[in-house]
Amino acid sequence: MLAVTAGIVTLTVTSFAIEWLVNPLLLRLYPGTLPDEAALAKSDWVRALTFAYSSVCVALGGYVCAALAPRRPLRHAQVMGIVQVGMTVLAMLSLTGIASFVQWMIAAALAFPAAVAGGWFYGRRKPAAVP
Repeated sequence: MLAVTAGIVTLTVTSFAIEWLVNPLLLRLYPGTLPDEAALAKSDWVRALTFAYSSVCVALGGYVCAALAPRRPLRHAQVMGIVQVGMTVLAMLSLTGIASFVQWMIAAALAFPAAVAGGWFYGRRKPAAVP
């Protein structure tokens, strides 16, 4: 359970940190196209960027989860993905108006495979050489 929690914390912290850095940067770089936060929320390419970095963050969470798992690392990453899907659905139900239904469903659909990919990448790493 600790590994799953660490994976969720990792993906949450990294995702919010990226959003905290990227959103003001986009507003500054594209003031004509993105004059305010509302324009960010309505921009298709900003949504695509958000899905991309969020998926990477979930994969990183799956990697951390697998790395900390005492046994069966890929299974832990799968459980983390299921938990993240559930948390996404709960967020969708409680945070109305933040995003469209389609956006929430895409985020939920990407969560499980991204977490599993992170666990898979952990399993594919080369073990450290033993002197």
